[in-house]
Amino acid sequence: MKTMHVEIQKWINFTLIELLIVIAILAILTGLLLPALNSARDKGYSAKCIGNLKQQGLAFQQYADDMDSWMPVSSADVTYGVHYYWRYAIAPYLGIRLDKEKVADNNQKFSGRTPVFWCEKTIPNGEVLPWNPLSYGLAASDQWQLSGWGKNPDQRKRLNAIRGKSPSQTVVSADTSDAAELGSDIQSIAWEPTARDMRLEWIGNRHNNGINLNWADGHASWMANSVLNFGRPDNRKYYWLTQY
Repeated sequence: MKTMHVEIQKWINFTLIELLIVIAILAILTGLLLPALNSARDKGYSAKCIGNLKQQGLAFQQYADDMDSWMPVSSADVTYGVHYYWRYAIAPYLGIRLDKEKVADNNQKFSGRTPVFWCEKTIPNGEVLPWNPLSYGLAASDQWQLSGWGKNPDQRKRLNAIRGKSPSQTVVSADTSDAAELGSDIQSIAWEPTARDMRLEWIGNRHNNGINLNWADGHASWMANSVLNFGRPDNRKYYWLTQY
């Protein structure tokens, strides 16, 4: 005669303390992972941003080659003095087709449909805005004749006329400033450290306490906010000053 063994499964319930311990462990793990995930996302934003600036750099070089080394200006009558004209100037070298007779009318559509002219980190909730002036700007200061590439056609400069330093140390376009004091004056401009007020810092902090920059030799790179605002001991505007 065979003996049948019946196994009775006993369910062991978590006590309240054990449940709280598990929740605490999950919270700790989440807290450890989130910064890493945010860091990875920010690095992704920065990498795409660098890619955009590299494309801009090549376009600036090609534009200058075709224009006897003259660089595009920041604003013009066709953009009603707002500082986004340079985007239209280099657009053909980026494979972007536009109606030159309707530049001002197409402003709201142009930048939104062209990722090379905006940094994803400036787009809230991943929504692509028709025109985002907080993405990139032409390097400038209040002294356009000295520190900028030209506010209007009367202040145009040549790319090959930089004096006193290497083009690899001269900013052409970059992330725009996030200084709250600028308000509506940002207008797609990459301001130098002492714009408007010597006491204020105008360089942004968009990517890991620094910004991405497109340099006059065509390369793009990141530089810390502190380095850019300090410049050099004898010249705080060193990376912006074109020294013509």
